[in-house]
Amino acid sequence: MKFLLISMIVLITICGAESLCSTDVYDSYLGVYPVKCEGDCDEYKRLHFPDFKKSCQHMVSKQPYTPYQMEFTMLSDFSEEDLTGVMDVKQKHSRRGSYYEPIEAKEDAVEPAFTTMDRDFCSEDAELREYAKPNNCSLSWVTMIVNAGERALAMIGGSEKLSAAFVKKCYAEGDACNGLGMAEIAEGLKKIGLVSEREANRVLEERGDLCSIPQSKRFTFKVLKAEGPNRGGLMNLIGEGNPVLTLLSINLNRLRFVKDMREEDVTLNGTVYEPSLYGLVTGYVKTTEEVDGYWVVEGTPSPCESVNVKVPMRDNETNSDYAGTPSPCESVNVKVPMRDNETNSDYAGIAGYAFAIEFNGKRDFMVPSEGLTSVDAIPSFAQSIVFAADSFSEVGEVDFSRFRELKELVFGANSFANVGSLELVGLHKLKSLRFEVGAFANGFNLVLDDMPSLVDLQYSEGCFTGEASGRRLAEVSGYGIRISGCSSLRRVTIPGGSFTHATVVSMVSLSAVEEVRIEEGALPKVEVMNMTSMESLSVLSIGKNALVVCESMTMVDVAIKAKDLETLLDLSKECLKALQEIIVNNVKEMIEIAEAIKKILDRVIDMLEP
Repeated sequence: MKFLLISMIVLITICGAESLCSTDVYDSYLGVYPVKCEGDCDEYKRLHFPDFKKSCQHMVSKQPYTPYQMEFTMLSDFSEEDLTGVMDVKQKHSRRGSYYEPIEAKEDAVEPAFTTMDRDFCSEDAELREYAKPNNCSLSWVTMIVNAGERALAMIGGSEKLSAAFVKKCYAEGDACNGLGMAEIAEGLKKIGLVSEREANRVLEERGDLCSIPQSKRFTFKVLKAEGPNRGGLMNLIGEGNPVLTLLSINLNRLRFVKDMREEDVTLNGTVYEPSLYGLVTGYVKTTEEVDGYWVVEGTPSPCESVNVKVPMRDNETNSDYAGTPSPCESVNVKVPMRDNETNSDYAGIAGYAFAIEFNGKRDFMVPSEGLTSVDAIPSFAQSIVFAADSFSEVGEVDFSRFRELKELVFGANSFANVGSLELVGLHKLKSLRFEVGAFANGFNLVLDDMPSLVDLQYSEGCFTGEASGRRLAEVSGYGIRISGCSSLRRVTIPGGSFTHATVVSMVSLSAVEEVRIEEGALPKVEVMNMTSMESLSVLSIGKNALVVCESMTMVDVAIKAKDLETLLDLSKECLKALQEIIVNNVKEMIEIAEAIKKILDRVIDMLEP
């Protein structure tokens, strides 16, 4: 889309404004922004083409003298009167000055660590889509809050999308189009919090009240202030890495022609007397005698399009030095100048209102037996999840791949009783995993892979006692137990009465495992057992009537650190009754272990190499 918009501008510049700031060009523009007039556009074009033409002609006249690439944006057919209304927000300057003693910046530059340019607010929100059309409503405060909240959650491993509808309805007591004071926004983030789009949509579908969503389902945040409202204070606040919210006095008329300055080396100038645009400051380059610095600002002048701008950094270290989303349908990224002044609020007052946020809620979740129908309702940044007994008993499948911050996971008795297969893969921070009696009672397949922090693994009787057939079996790779890549795990115990229909047991790359205990009567239908790369194994215990139909056992690089075979092998003579072969690599220690097993079982068993 950006290529098409820029191509249109180049063509207009070459051929002249009068001939190409035309209805045909406007048709092409509306083709890029179909959200503006869905269906019959004749009346829309009649109303707004004059403003588009005026913007287009202004852009053509300025392009030869403008150091950055100009392009059409969501605001290009807004009138100047519309944008004057958008810039008229509740917060006003105090007129008391903004002197603050110089603060030394810890870093001369901070590269943006994230972007909000791809955040789409309008695709699924019909109300916000209306603001893609020319209007005088200021909603950049809404998208700023949502973008900041999502970034704060992302910093702790969260992936939740937050609800703009909740913010718009529950933060503003009066007309949301007037914006909010930054102090009110800070207080709202601390006390009102934010909710997920998923939860907000559920409430709306049930015709409920968004503002009555219980506090337990909200995300709250801590507000972090700069040491002082000047250039150095803001630079250090940005350097801490948390999302920084601000309010700028920037002329939105400039954003009719620019929205993405991520690849530009110049800045956007143009201020107004009062605050006009809410946004996030994501990075900066410090202004010095040798360097013209800037602030990088992102926001949404239209809720359906984002902008990224670079605004000048004043070389003044004591004042409140500069972006945001005038329309909630389009974001911007701009660079605004940084002034060479260490004591004031800097360009467009950027430092005067700025504050950062970080998540301030719980990360441990006790999930009740009733009330939730999907694990998707649990925040992805959870560090501990404990499922109550009998919870999620009707669910047929479950996916934990998004819980990358998880450290503890407990499945209560009889929970997830109808889930056939559980795969926990790549949960690098998970330390403790526990299955209580009857958890996954109808399960037939368990995969634990690539979990290097896992130390504590506990199974109980009655887990994974299901039998797979037909479609359920076709949906997974097989049925059994597969544990691999858990380099901190020290003990594996399989109790009797669990995994009763498993046919394969595989334990691979478990370098720290010291004990494997298969209790009496366990794994009655396992036919193949594989143990590979378990160098630290010092105890292999197999109880009476365990593995009774197992025909093949593979042991490669297992127990090579064991002190003696008598301590290593604790095998009942009544186990492995059907064993026909032991597959070992051609290593002295492995061959000795295989011979010792044959001797304990006292029968003829083939010994093979893999």
